Amino acid sequence: MTLIISGKFQHELDFIFNKFNLQKKDVYVVSNNKNTNLKIIYTMNDIVEKWYENGVDAEKYANDFCKKNNDKIIVIIQRGCGIVPIDEKLRKLRDYEGRVYTKMAENADEIYSVMCGIGIKIKG
Repeated sequence: MTLIISGKFQHELDFIFNKFNLQKKDVYVVSNNKNTNLKIIYTMNDIVEKWYENGVDAEKYANDFCKKNNDKIIVIIQRGCGIVPIDEKLRKLRDYEGRVYTKMAENADEIYSVMCGIGIKIKG
């Protein structure tokens, strides 16, 4: 499994398309696709938010998800970059996401940080 960590609108898909020779048709977006068998999961934040809202165990679900999707490229969009939300629900969601993404990073074969379409390998 490969993790791509990026801020919003940092051309992370351009990086993925070039680096891994993939195309837009390979991207799974939760709200747009029914086919969950695509190579790139672009909306991991949406998936994790649903887990949070349903009260599932963050670390267990992260481990299970990684096992089922070990051949995928998973995109995580960083939220806030250090700005603590005033809203308590958003603070708890951010903590939950942190636990999930830490577990996913442990399971990842490769991790890239992407800014301005430029990826820097940080694991693998």
